Amino acid sequence: MLKILLIAFILNQIRTPMILLPARKRLQIRLNELQHQAKKSLGQNFLINDGIIKKILQALPQFDLGQMLLFEIGPGLGALTDGLKALSSKLILIELDSNFANYWVTHGFEVRNVDALQFNWAEPSVDFFIVSNLPYQISASLMVELSIAGNPHCRGML
Repeated sequence: MLKILLIAFILNQIRTPMILLPARKRLQIRLNELQHQAKKSLGQNFLINDGIIKKILQALPQFDLGQMLLFEIGPGLGALTDGLKALSSKLILIELDSNFANYWVTHGFEVRNVDALQFNWAEPSVDFFIVSNLPYQISASLMVELSIAGNPHCRGML
């Protein structure tokens, strides 16, 4: 009986890495940790469909990211972030919500706490690619902004 209790104790102490948890569970853990409610004013929506997350992440290698800088716009609770980090060591998060920005900084990510529409997209001087689960209200505006910036280093957006 003691062996069973000891094994149960040990198993409870071993935490499953976040990336292995289903998206809904990862996001719920982070929401609870941050005590955060989605802000409709920021168009926050949280991607929780593992199938969609998988499709987005599986589509990225076809763009030959190589040594490109990878920007994630609006990582929020990190539905894509965990997988993107595994694909690129040069990941920069652009997050308007200060709560989320601070969360990612404390977890070792490089973060720009700024509105993606106000970010200077002409600034990056190396090839870069953008990934996001954009709120509908800014996706068209961002595409226009990127076109106006005309940065020849922007290699695409997914």
